[in-house]
Amino acid sequence: MSAATYRTRTAVRCRLRMRGLTWLIWRQNRTAFLIGMTVAGIVAVYAAVQHQHATAAVAAQHLDACRGGRASSTECTRDLLAFGKEYQYPLRRVLQAVLLLPFLIGMFLGGPQFAQELESGTYRTVATQSVTRLRWFAAKLGVPLVMTVVISGVIGAAMTWWWHPVATVMGPLFPWHMWYPFYGLGPVVVGLSVLLYLLGATLGLFLRRTLAAMGATLVAGGCPTSWTATPKPISVRV
Repeated sequence: MSAATYRTRTAVRCRLRMRGLTWLIWRQNRTAFLIGMTVAGIVAVYAAVQHQHATAAVAAQHLDACRGGRASSTECTRDLLAFGKEYQYPLRRVLQAVLLLPFLIGMFLGGPQFAQELESGTYRTVATQSVTRLRWFAAKLGVPLVMTVVISGVIGAAMTWWWHPVATVMGPLFPWHMWYPFYGLGPVVVGLSVLLYLLGATLGLFLRRTLAAMGATLVAGGCPTSWTATPKPISVRV
């Protein structure tokens, strides 16, 4: 191997390796990152398996004719109810569990991000280092933010993949605008996760106490969305 080739490969490895502030922020949050990535991987695999099962059931039971509940025959009604009991109800429970993801990210990743540094006084070490405070602030905020987008994006995409064949068959019986499909699918999961992460980090800056920031994130994040827990039926007068 020539010296030039060796230097090139060494330079590539150095570029890919985390260094400086990026490595430091990763080390500080590695437990939360690893737990989040593990959960996202498990959800993705489980959702892919359930998607295949639901798709196979639609084909095996010939539910295309009953798609969306348009067919009013007794046989279609019976088949849709049986399909919903086996495939829709388990999906509902997981979708409702996904609603906790933004709160967990806001509490355990956003809340302690700055509050822990301010509470322990370790932020003063930044002033003695070669990096500027602005760069430290950007790294502290940005690295977990990227991981939040990755973890919530994988979970949101996996849940959407699982939900799609079930919702296609159920139609109006399982619409996307109901609160637990809507808040557990696609970009909504990512948006809420990012929002509560930033909310937790901001509260940590002001409160300067880790537990106070975590509790305030839970309360402040739950107030705007508390109405979704008890959806009210809409009555239509004819």
